[in-house]
Amino acid sequence: MIVGVLFKVVEKYFARTRNEQTKGVGIDINSKRTELRLPKIDDGWILHWKTDSSQYWSNPSNSVNSELPIHLSKSVRFKDGKLISEQDIFHFEGRDSVAFKLRAIYFYDTNTCDFELTKYFRTGISLPISIKITRHAADSILSKWNQQGYYHTCQ
Repeated sequence: MIVGVLFKVVEKYFARTRNEQTKGVGIDINSKRTELRLPKIDDGWILHWKTDSSQYWSNPSNSVNSELPIHLSKSVRFKDGKLISEQDIFHFEGRDSVAFKLRAIYFYDTNTCDFELTKYFRTGISLPISIKITRHAADSILSKWNQQGYYHTCQ
């Protein structure tokens, strides 16, 4: 019982510390992300690294070896506390060792997005192939991957 209580105290301390370190660009602005139709940083995600101008978040339980489509990571760029952009990586791996990565970047100052789809093989047989795609194409892919509803506010 004492160990359980101690664990909860430590967990709350690290959660509070994480929230203080990421104030204005982390989990605390998820309501803004929802309003802009951007993927949120979920509660189970962890902050892997932080610099004066960027952060990298992901869910440690997600695996690129999964056959289920996943929201793999989010990178946030900022300057002087002002958001510049967010990059989200979505990943899907098929049964035949073919994998796809969809990279979406949202730019706060222009309310625009860039999308890139990369196809690659786990076995390393050939080099990855990347192409820029439209928001409509990205939306179609994300819908098929059960990640729909994002980026509709992009111009």
